[in-house]
Amino acid sequence: MKKNTLFVLLFFVSHFSAKATEDTTVVLNLIEKAKITETLDSTYFYLNKAIVKAEKIKYYDGLLSATKIIGDLSVQEGNIEKGIAIYQETLKKYHLNNQQ
Repeated sequence: MKKNTLFVLLFFVSHFSAKATEDTTVVLNLIEKAKITETLDSTYFYLNKAIVKAEKIKYYDGLLSATKIIGDLSVQEGNIEKGIAIYQETLKKYHLNNQQ
């Protein structure tokens, strides 16, 4: 009986761990697509998808990476105030999530 319980427990742990890895990989792939795309609209499209997915799975490294890139793009486009606001919002999210 103990062997069956251990097997079931190990199965669930490995299943959920694999799922988390797959989900984080999706976020990272979306960020990479955003970096290599040729149009700014596509870049924002992939970054926003990455942010939504990262928030859904609580993958804060991916969320912060995608958000930082959006802030960088805003600054590069000359919208420094928007970039700063995005950086500040990112820091708030990071700070709040590290307290949980």
